[in-house]
Amino acid sequence: MDRDESSEKYLNKHNLNEKKTNLEFFCLFIIRWAVYLMLLTPLIVSGKFFFPFVGPKGLYLMGLIEIAFFSWLILAIRSQKYRPKKNALLLCLSIFLVILTLSTIFGADPSRSFWSKFERMSGLLVWLHLFGLFLTMTNVFKDKKIWLRFFAISVGIATLTCFLFFIDKLGVNDLSVARNGSTLGNSSFFATYLLFNLYFAIYFLFGSRLDKRQKYLYLFLFPPAIILMTIALFMSGGEAATVAFFGGLGLIGLLWLAFEIKKKNFRKIGKIVLIFSMIIFLASLVLLCVPNSIVQQKLIDVRGKARPLLWQMASKGFLERPILGWGPQNFAVIFNKNFDPCFFLGECGGETRFDQSHNIIFDNLVDGGILGLFGYLSIFISSFYLLWKSYFKKRIIFGAAAIPTAILVAHFTQNLTVFDMPASFLMLFLTIGLISVSTSSEESTRTKVVTFDSKKRLITFIILILFFYSFSNFIIKPAKTGTGLIKTATARNTEEKMLAYKQALNSSPMGKYQNRTYLAVDLINKSQKGENHSREEFDLIVGELEKSIKSSPLDYYSYLILGKLYNSYTVIFEQNKIERAEEVLETAVRLAPTKQNAYWELSKSKAMLGKNDEAIILAEKAVELEPRVPYSHLYIVNLAKMINEKDLAIKKAEEAINIIPELEPQLKSILGISESTEVDK
Repeated sequence: MDRDESSEKYLNKHNLNEKKTNLEFFCLFIIRWAVYLMLLTPLIVSGKFFFPFVGPKGLYLMGLIEIAFFSWLILAIRSQKYRPKKNALLLCLSIFLVILTLSTIFGADPSRSFWSKFERMSGLLVWLHLFGLFLTMTNVFKDKKIWLRFFAISVGIATLTCFLFFIDKLGVNDLSVARNGSTLGNSSFFATYLLFNLYFAIYFLFGSRLDKRQKYLYLFLFPPAIILMTIALFMSGGEAATVAFFGGLGLIGLLWLAFEIKKKNFRKIGKIVLIFSMIIFLASLVLLCVPNSIVQQKLIDVRGKARPLLWQMASKGFLERPILGWGPQNFAVIFNKNFDPCFFLGECGGETRFDQSHNIIFDNLVDGGILGLFGYLSIFISSFYLLWKSYFKKRIIFGAAAIPTAILVAHFTQNLTVFDMPASFLMLFLTIGLISVSTSSEESTRTKVVTFDSKKRLITFIILILFFYSFSNFIIKPAKTGTGLIKTATARNTEEKMLAYKQALNSSPMGKYQNRTYLAVDLINKSQKGENHSREEFDLIVGELEKSIKSSPLDYYSYLILGKLYNSYTVIFEQNKIERAEEVLETAVRLAPTKQNAYWELSKSKAMLGKNDEAIILAEKAVELEPRVPYSHLYIVNLAKMINEKDLAIKKAEEAINIIPELEPQLKSILGISESTEVDK
């Protein structure tokens, strides 16, 4: 590829240079470099955040998008050549965003849906920023060469993450990387990022027209990068992305056989095989989501029961709100409401808190209902339509149509078991942005010179005010919240800690529910270890959790943690909080009637109130929900002993040993029985 063009040459080439002003030059410069810096998003890691791999990436990306977007707005006001043109992909994105906005407004918790949390960064706010990125890039960068430059930089950064990944594998543990996840923090997220960049590298070699010098250069640079990323993809453990990558290569081969090979007979065979492959793919996709199907059973054999159980819960949630869903980031409501006690067992993953269904189809059904799913799918369908329409009209070469198609199909396929994060969102929008630009039939035409009159100066001033407001509220203040969480753990005295609490809780609504519960759990755990905490701290966190259950009355976890906090408060300070603990935990039980945690905690409250019979009934209910959960047995035996029901304790211990023999030593320890003594004696 030719060396970087100067701003002057670039503007002249695309006829953007009619009476250009310093402001126009400045805005174009800002936009270009903002996008370059966005490509560093996968490398952003900060130990100042409680979730160092996700929150910092999301805020960094959104901050740069705002800088680029508001710069583009100024250009769009100045000249029509920067304004959006009719485009099927733009229309589908707009429709999806409208649906997502409606599902947020009418969902279970609009605040959670809009702001999301630092662990995910995938609420409506992020989607609005991504839409702004799409508008900016597709209306400023209309030359395919600069998109190739973006891809080249992205491949280079992906290669760097692979080096960091391998260095970590060699045992260098002082780097800011996660095991199997490099700087992405998780093996699945790392594999997804590599999936995109592998195809970006392939696009360079086969999807773009390069001159001889460029071909030699990239044939020298990109094959080693492809090999390195492929090895890292295998070693990361991201199975879904690995399968999707090779499946995408197979799709490119079939498309070539169906449309590009010269012999007609081979093309006929290729089309037949392609059609059958599509049928098999769609059938497998349906069967993957159907309980007890052969495809789902194969997934269970490989990955366990967790994913299918999540999808069953998502199906129930979708049927409750089929049109617009529950709003983004509200899957946890459905998960707790329809909880399967098997999640406490290893065969079902042993994880009892999920906020995503880990399936792009079910996630969209839950978040936006049937309209949300259709809106999301329309983005892919319109992309395929634009690509192949342009190919058949000979406006783009085969690779320029087939490789982006494979990227989208592979990404969708691997998202049948995982979900997107900031880095993969950026890669996805780079892909659809390229599709929009490369398939555009718009010819460069000379536009009417637009003078920068006083009216436009006023609008520009308003845009700048909006930028500062947006950047302050959506980037700076959330960053203060994120760093405040860590400061609470490192505060040296009560005064510092209270200031850190206020920074973490009052700076921004982003992640407010998770922030409050994290601080509460941290307070409870440290108190149980004997650390001293002031009543002021407890009162502050209690008040915040009370706000949570008031603004989000379906949030089971906030009720549970508030109940735990009231129980701890009662033990440490006084008895006047225990009635409130009982009330809160009874609500938690109603919100998640098949989840054991609230039964255990409510049982403690009942015991502290002297309601021993009710405490035992609750503990027995927890055992009944899933008898193979060890803690339920240990808890009820310990409870019976504490309330001086020795015979009941021995009886429950016998029952537990019959179900889980491995518990015998622990139960004997609770009962104060020697190892050589039989429990029933």
